[in-house]
Amino acid sequence: MNLQPQLYIDTSGNPLGEPTFERVEFFSFESIELNSSFQDVRDISKVFTDYSKTFSVPASPVNNKIFKHYYNSKIENGFDARIKQKAEIYLNGVLFKVGYVRLTKATYKGSRPHSYRVTFFGALTKIQNVIGVSELSELSSLDKYNHIYNIDNVNNGFRTGLELSSTGMITGAGKDIVYPSISASEKWFYDSSGSTAPVEFNQGYSANIYDSSNDGSYGINWLNLKPAIKVKHIISAIEDKYSSINFSDDFFGTAEFDDLYMLLHSNKGALAPKSSTNADTSVTYRVGSSNIDSDFSLSGGEERRPMLTYWESVFPSRVRVFQYHVIVDVSNVTKSGGGTNPVYTVEILDGNTVIDRYVGLNGDTQTTSVLCSENRKEWSNVNVRISSTENELATFDLEVELKRVRFKVLNAGTDEYICDVQNFINDGGVPVTESSYYFPRVTGTQSLIQNIEITKNMPKMKIIDFLKGIFKTFNLTAIVGNDGQIQVKPLIDFYNTGNTIDITNMVDNSEMEVNRMDLFKNISFGFSEPNTFGIINNNELSQTDYGNLEYESVANGTDASLIFDGKDYKVKLPFEKMYYERLFDEDSPEIKTSFGNGWLVDKDQNEVMTKPILFFNVVQPVDSSKFRLGFLGKPLITQYNRASNSNASEYWTGSAWYVEQGTKSINFNGEFDEFSFTLIARGLFRKYYSDYISSVFDKKTRVFKLKMKASISFLLKYKINDTLLMNGEKFLINNIRTNITTGITDLELILKFFSSEDVDPVGDPLTTPTGLYLLPSLGIDQITIGWLSNPSGEIVKGYKVYVDGVLNQTLLRQNSYIIQGLDENTSYDIQISAYDSQGNESSLTSVLTASTSSSDTEAPTAPSNLVVTGYTDVSVGLSWNASTDNVAVTGYEVYVDGVLNQTVTGTSLNLLGLSSNTVYEFYVRAKDATPNYSDISNSVQIRTL
Repeated sequence: MNLQPQLYIDTSGNPLGEPTFERVEFFSFESIELNSSFQDVRDISKVFTDYSKTFSVPASPVNNKIFKHYYNSKIENGFDARIKQKAEIYLNGVLFKVGYVRLTKATYKGSRPHSYRVTFFGALTKIQNVIGVSELSELSSLDKYNHIYNIDNVNNGFRTGLELSSTGMITGAGKDIVYPSISASEKWFYDSSGSTAPVEFNQGYSANIYDSSNDGSYGINWLNLKPAIKVKHIISAIEDKYSSINFSDDFFGTAEFDDLYMLLHSNKGALAPKSSTNADTSVTYRVGSSNIDSDFSLSGGEERRPMLTYWESVFPSRVRVFQYHVIVDVSNVTKSGGGTNPVYTVEILDGNTVIDRYVGLNGDTQTTSVLCSENRKEWSNVNVRISSTENELATFDLEVELKRVRFKVLNAGTDEYICDVQNFINDGGVPVTESSYYFPRVTGTQSLIQNIEITKNMPKMKIIDFLKGIFKTFNLTAIVGNDGQIQVKPLIDFYNTGNTIDITNMVDNSEMEVNRMDLFKNISFGFSEPNTFGIINNNELSQTDYGNLEYESVANGTDASLIFDGKDYKVKLPFEKMYYERLFDEDSPEIKTSFGNGWLVDKDQNEVMTKPILFFNVVQPVDSSKFRLGFLGKPLITQYNRASNSNASEYWTGSAWYVEQGTKSINFNGEFDEFSFTLIARGLFRKYYSDYISSVFDKKTRVFKLKMKASISFLLKYKINDTLLMNGEKFLINNIRTNITTGITDLELILKFFSSEDVDPVGDPLTTPTGLYLLPSLGIDQITIGWLSNPSGEIVKGYKVYVDGVLNQTLLRQNSYIIQGLDENTSYDIQISAYDSQGNESSLTSVLTASTSSSDTEAPTAPSNLVVTGYTDVSVGLSWNASTDNVAVTGYEVYVDGVLNQTVTGTSLNLLGLSSNTVYEFYVRAKDATPNYSDISNSVQIRTL
């Protein structure tokens, strides 16, 4: 049967809109060759597409209409040859290929228009054409994941995750956004010898995250955390932005890809204010009347709160004035996007009433506001507000000095005169002053951000470079179906899903070439040059290149240079690799903790910008009774989102460490997981590249070149990932070039080197999960559970949680979960099961019965009758009468000179570690399990011997 090709071109002029196809006329003598290649063995990083050699069509009336007389440049609204137009090729009336046509030129012959030269391209070319040079920040549909930036959302994103709901972003196990354990500036360490305040360290602070308190006095500063987004959401946003791009879920819908995140790291250090509005961004701090109702904590001097002001007559003509000066120090300011001296405003308010406003400040500043009143006034609602516009103030350090001032002045002027201490100084007086100093309760660098806009915080990267990077990472290949969907699969999966076609009877056996492969000497797989301290330090110490791989061709003892004489080949990703550190207890260095983290600083330990960072998110449970991991302003950490290069983990079960073996890795090479210290041998290379590359570069590999007369049924049926059978031997198509007017086909084939029967996507039969146990919970409506992982051979996709026999949540692969929305003071029966990607589900575990706690807002009564029972030069004995509570008193906090010294459960103690011949003041307060805190007891003073 003769082949009759037909070419149809879209004449609508809009390659992104609905096409209007018209058929192109051909010369009777013209041949059209179509070249197809799936993934060329000579260049394993490139994905090819169908294209043709350029061919000519006549300048006939029909074609002149289609190409709008392109040879005549004077025609208005002529054919735009800069743009590829949609096209379809049919064979004998049956759709054969879809793609695009480019007009290259028009020719004259004998002073008359003679022909047009055109080239056909496969449909994949539309990705580059449509996306162009657009950046990730232009994917506007990602802004549906925007959320308020405050300590609650960051804390929830760190412990559980934030998910999209009909009402916006809420806390949820969907984890569309997480705040992983990666520090933007602070150096975190764990030292259980005692809680300590952060100390200055390079551009930030070194913070001990061990928290001996129960009220979040120590630990991670939420301002040091940055959000991360699921990479699959970026893929979806690309589809949302470009309606003509539609990826299949063959790979992008897998559990492995679902666990992959990109860190939103677009500026050095902490997050910087970024908004699409012009409104000022501000943050307000309450001074309050004590540490309990304040955003500040005492850092130096005696407590000067509550602030009380008044004046009193002391002589007929004089008054004694008691006033306060609120001195605000703003320092270490940084400007959004770089630069110096950002402009900002400082305000002092009484409630919402402005007392003083200082506008146009820049750089480091100090402002002073005076609180003064004739009648006695307690200033319990004083606020400090810092504000700035976008692209100005980003972060800053803040300190407030409360200075109590006392002086006498003539009672002969206005209130303004009496309140102005300078009048007293001008008369030669020296006021009595007492100062105390306060840092924000959430210590360290402060931020003005109120809302997280995802697109504004995306790393700087072109969309096309992001896609190329993802394709290279997982050795993905794409084929566009006739329905327009882009099928995306790993290379081996594509080959495994092809059909087998016997071409023995079509092959021309008279001539065949068997060629040696042009082999590369070495192939390297790597991430972009690292910029962070962790991986640079690790590579220098270990003399390795963590996460990267050099594939050295092996020649069975023969000098490889005599065989592999090609060039070196490099696969370089546009993403950067981080190395994550597991913290050990610095008080007992042999004790490992449950905390792992990354650190965004350079080799000199200064804040640094990086290329985009990808990681797997691991839900890490923490036994807070063993490891007191703190989060400033929040309860102890019982679970958090840990950034990792693999999904391996290790967690404390209450009596021993349990290692969860990793099954996936974002490293090319086999590497030891930084947290569990177990080898993850199946890296990206072994999982996605090894079978193909090692076989292609085997000594048995040949490239077979031959011709065949392709039938129309073959041309209409074959796909580039099919296996061709010739004389009983299986081959893969490396390249196929067909003259679609004659059917003469040139084939370039390689021996098939693997079998789909080797793949076992199901794994071993699922067994019932084991080790279901309770973890500490954060709220009265929550129960937190943990469990042991199923054996790795079962290829578990995730776990299902049942509450009272009803499915509560379907989880991906994790080992702890917070059941939320429960009734308080209620008992529940909890069970879990395992499930795999095939829909199989294990039997349920035995029932774990657990109860929620009850709400309790009533504080204990204050301890009474605090007395000294004895003292020495270095110790003191104290006792007091017990407090009462509606539920139960759980402890007493003992304060020395206003600073918490220790917590005890009894009503007496012998306090050690004092200095001789020194005056000390003591008081105690009670607390319950919520915790609610009582008022303080009476205070007592002694001078040690």
